[in-house]
Amino acid sequence: METLITYYPFGLKHEYYNTQERKVKYKEQNTSKRAIKQALTDEVKFKYKYNGKELQDELGLQWYDYGAWNYDPALGRFMNLDSLTEKYNTQSPYVYADNNPVLLMDILGMGTEEQDWIDNGDGTYTAEKGDSAATLAKDADISYKEANELVQMQHGANKKNANGNEYSNIKEGDVVVVPSKVVEKINEKETMQNKIEAKNEKIDKQIAKNNEISDSVSKRNKNYNKQIEMPKNTWSSKAPGDGGLKSGGKVFSHSLERNIIAPMERKVKKNEEKIDSLKKLNIKLENKKQIQ
Repeated sequence: METLITYYPFGLKHEYYNTQERKVKYKEQNTSKRAIKQALTDEVKFKYKYNGKELQDELGLQWYDYGAWNYDPALGRFMNLDSLTEKYNTQSPYVYADNNPVLLMDILGMGTEEQDWIDNGDGTYTAEKGDSAATLAKDADISYKEANELVQMQHGANKKNANGNEYSNIKEGDVVVVPSKVVEKINEKETMQNKIEAKNEKIDKQIAKNNEISDSVSKRNKNYNKQIEMPKNTWSSKAPGDGGLKSGGKVFSHSLERNIIAPMERKVKKNEEKIDSLKKLNIKLENKKQIQ
C-alpha cells in the first residue's frame, strides 16, 4: 500500500482529490475498509508533512513549525515578523521563500536556499547539491522543457520518489551540456576575439604613428646639432681680429651664442624629451595589447 500526498507550491495540501485518489488506489489494491481507514488515520497522525515540517494543528490553526517561525500554508506567509527584515528590506517581513517556492526553499525560516548550477563558461553547467532541471532552466536561462530533456538525455530518465513525484536524475558534480549555450559561447568568443584584434590593430597603428613622429623629431635634432656645431667651429678657428672683427668679434660671438645657438640647444633638449615621452607611451600601449 502506497501513500501519496500532494501540495500546492506554498504548502497547502490538496485535500479532496488526495483523499479520493488514495481511497480508489487502496481499493484497487484490494485493501480492506479497515486497513484503508487505518492508513488515512495514520496519515493524519503523521505530523511531519510539507518540507518535512511538523504540522501544528492545535486550536485548528494548521501552521507549520519552521523552527524560527510559524508558517501558514493557506496564506503562504510566516506568522511572525522576520528578524532578518533589514537583510531583505525590499520585501514583506512575512514573505515565504521570496514568494517563489517552486525554485527556492526556506528550510529553517532564516533565508532562502537557492541551488545554482556552476556556469563553466563554455556552454556546460556543473550541478551542485540539490540541483535539478528546474534550477538548470533558471541558471542557463532556458525553458524547463529544454532543461528537462537535456538532463534526461545526458543523465538518464527522471526518477520517482515514494509519493510518485518525478525528480531529476542529477547528483552533485554532474555536467550538462546546453547546445544553445555552447553556440552562444562560441559566438561570444569570436566576437571578443574580433574586438581584441581590432583593439590591438588600433594600438599598433598608434605605435607606428608615434615611431614616425619620433623619427621625424630625431632627424630635426640632427639638423639642429649640425647648425649648432657649424658656427662654433667656424668662429673658434678664427684668430682674434680676423675678418675685421678685432674689436667686435667677442661681441658677435656672444650674440651668436645667445640668439642662435642657445635657442637651438633648447629645441634639441625639448625634442629629446618628446622622443623619450613617445618611447614610454609606446611601452604603455604595448602593455595594453591583449593576448588572443
